[in-house]
Amino acid sequence: MRRNFTRKAPHLISWLSLIVTCAGLACNTPVGLEPVAGVEGTLITIGAWPDSYRGIVVAALDSLDLETPARHFIDYSEVMTPTQDTLNFFIQLYHGAFVLVPVGITIDPAFFIANLDSILQAPSLPLVPLVDPDNPLLTIRSVGIGEQSVTTLDQPIILDFTQ
Repeated sequence: MRRNFTRKAPHLISWLSLIVTCAGLACNTPVGLEPVAGVEGTLITIGAWPDSYRGIVVAALDSLDLETPARHFIDYSEVMTPTQDTLNFFIQLYHGAFVLVPVGITIDPAFFIANLDSILQAPSLPLVPLVDPDNPLLTIRSVGIGEQSVTTLDQPIILDFTQ
């Protein structure tokens, strides 16, 4: 019996080493998180907010179509509340060209965030683009996002409610 085992031992060891090698090659070793791409900047409000706004976000759109922003809505920043006058934001985006537009939220921001998919499918949105027609450069930004890079806006987005 012992003699039989010693003859089969090299084959058994070969098979075990082959199985361990294959298992090792099949396992994917995590290489860490990939860098995040997106845009960061600052939103500043001046003056008292209109009573109808419960919050403001910076929305990233893939096209500047303010008539139907829901069709072009990609993502949005953190929510600025009426108690704030400055918001440092970051929006995670993929590689491409985007338009950043501040948008007033006319419903409770927590409800907006929790029900965003349903809200974007609705015929009318509780969103108001806050664009200064006299100086759209104060409120609208076009940005290009590179692969795995963060674009920083060199000028803040300013909303002046005193006018």
